[in-house]
Amino acid sequence: MTLYQGLLFAHVVAAIVWVGGATMLQFVAARAKTRGPQGMLAYGSDMEWIGKNVLTPAAFAVLAFGVGMVLDAWSFRYDWVLIALALYAIAFGTAMTYFGHEAQKAKDALASGRGDEAARRIARLTAASRVELAMLYLIVFDMFFKPTFADRGLLVWGLGGFAVAAAAALARLTTGYGSASWRPSSSPSIS
Repeated sequence: MTLYQGLLFAHVVAAIVWVGGATMLQFVAARAKTRGPQGMLAYGSDMEWIGKNVLTPAAFAVLAFGVGMVLDAWSFRYDWVLIALALYAIAFGTAMTYFGHEAQKAKDALASGRGDEAARRIARLTAASRVELAMLYLIVFDMFFKPTFADRGLLVWGLGGFAVAAAAALARLTTGYGSASWRPSSSPSIS
């Protein structure tokens, strides 16, 4: 096995954990919404732990092993490498700045009985996490096809898929379809 093959294997495994974990959390979130405020609190606590202890290390590993592959066999002059790094910076930067802050505000609103505010914040978090997930799939698209900026058709397909997925996530938010189906009637306890 070459160094490149080892880096590639580790990069792919880390990407599976990161993208697969983010995908699975969408299904878990949908189930948690059916369980009322206690279900959402439990989901929020689990998501916080999974984000810090599973998804964040996987995201760092994806970057580290990817950079290792570029240094070993590719170059930072390739368009697809630049595209991937830009998308990674946006996706990871959003996760590190927006999600934790907004999740804490939603948790505080739930704990103090402000159900409508909590529901709005959770709906926004859900929409944002789906847009971020679409971006992760766009990174996978980029890694698979390795387009250049001259590959306009391929770039349109990738960006078009992202735009459709992002629009669907945001449409659910603006139409009210993505709003929480529950309203806390009392302040649940947070452990």
